[in-house]
Amino acid sequence: MMGRALVRVGPWLRGGALALLLAALIAPMPAALLDALLVANLAASLVVLLSCAAPRPPRVVNALPAVLLVGALVRLALELAASRAILGGGSPGAVIAAFGSVAVRGDAVVGAAVFVILTVVQLVVVVQGGERVAEVAARFALDAMPGQQLAIDATARGGAIDARQARREREALEQRAQRAGAMDGAMRFVKGDAVAGVVIVLVNLIAGTLLGISRGGLAPGAAAARYATLAIGQGLLAQVPSMLLAVAAALSVSRPLVRSDDRRLVASSTLRACAGVMLLVGLAPGFPLWPFALVAVALAALSLLPQAPEELAVVDRIDIDDTERRLDELSVDAPALVRATSPALISATELTALRRWLAEEEVPSGDLRALLEAVLRAGAAGDAAERWRSRVREALGPVLATRFAPQGEIAVWMIGPTLEGALRDELARRPTLGAAPADDLRTMVDGGCGGEETITLLAAQPVRRALWESLRAGRRRCVVLAPEELGATVKITVRGVLDPMG
Repeated sequence: MMGRALVRVGPWLRGGALALLLAALIAPMPAALLDALLVANLAASLVVLLSCAAPRPPRVVNALPAVLLVGALVRLALELAASRAILGGGSPGAVIAAFGSVAVRGDAVVGAAVFVILTVVQLVVVVQGGERVAEVAARFALDAMPGQQLAIDATARGGAIDARQARREREALEQRAQRAGAMDGAMRFVKGDAVAGVVIVLVNLIAGTLLGISRGGLAPGAAAARYATLAIGQGLLAQVPSMLLAVAAALSVSRPLVRSDDRRLVASSTLRACAGVMLLVGLAPGFPLWPFALVAVALAALSLLPQAPEELAVVDRIDIDDTERRLDELSVDAPALVRATSPALISATELTALRRWLAEEEVPSGDLRALLEAVLRAGAAGDAAERWRSRVREALGPVLATRFAPQGEIAVWMIGPTLEGALRDELARRPTLGAAPADDLRTMVDGGCGGEETITLLAAQPVRRALWESLRAGRRRCVVLAPEELGATVKITVRGVLDPMG
């Protein structure tokens, strides 16, 4: 429910962010709001960096060129708002003053040296190296396209791949070339952002000193010290996030393209790690606690939200077009896996039906890499489709454990031997439970499990699906798992045994 609410308010959030950006360019910003936005910008850059460093990056990495562009624009808007606050005589906020004081430590020369060193490292080492790698990658990708397209056509004519696989290979080739070109352009945005940050710091320092002398009545030394502290603090708050994004971009262009099959925008573990870092910075001496704590709480709250609600139980959103699109995306990163399973073991139509079957029980099916690996372990379907699907579920054990036992432990109600035997006898006569046995089963489960909104049952694999189908029409949400699906890593706590003879 919360995930769907986020989807509904998404356009309002984007509109509010755009309005806030325009306001930062036009009107003065309150110091408290500026503090919160500067810390949020720092946290967002850290989230992107950790996401790019992940072995299997989330969706945000696929949009890294756009993220770099938006990040540069947001940072420039915040720099303009901070410069207006510094030069306008108002309060620039506690965060800028804290960063400046920590960097300067009573000596403006030391603070300036720290800022210069950071800028030189960013421009000369990170940005220039990443820019060169991106430029070479884009050039090689574009130069190799004609030959690779001819190779794909020749392979298709030879019968090694079918027309659909050839189309996937061509689309993957185009995507690699487009991404290489986009990253080449994005690295130039990063470089320009760093240069603009240096210019803004110099403007704040020189103009602030002159204004302090002419309008503020300060002595030249006092004016220079005051505005050097503020300019360096503002510069660090711009250059540190810029450098984090530059390192993220350099990591992205320095390793082979890995198209994410993780449908989450950002991993929850990344959000929690960044929340911890923000809280530690806020607790450090000299830094204001409240903006860092506010951002840390926001990140922690976001990590608890379902980020991909469409993956859980929205069966109507799973269709053949969605499956084909995901197969095309996966063929970029794992072409051998796709060729070995689709259509050799399972067609796109059968894969769509399998995904819908899994989604009915709230099993995530958007990670096609994990799903196809499970299909590969389960082998060909044969005639016993229901047993084959159960084998696929067992092979998806880590996915089920993450979904239903995220903390590594789960509390369940166990189906007793008498009830299990009765279910087996009933299923031996017909494929599903009859209406009367199903009603009796729901009554017994409702009476035995108390008033819980969600009932988690543990049943043998042969009766698991039929048991769930009988209970799904009840008043409460029901999850039915088999012991083989959870594996040895999940700690199972038995809350009770459901058995008419118990």
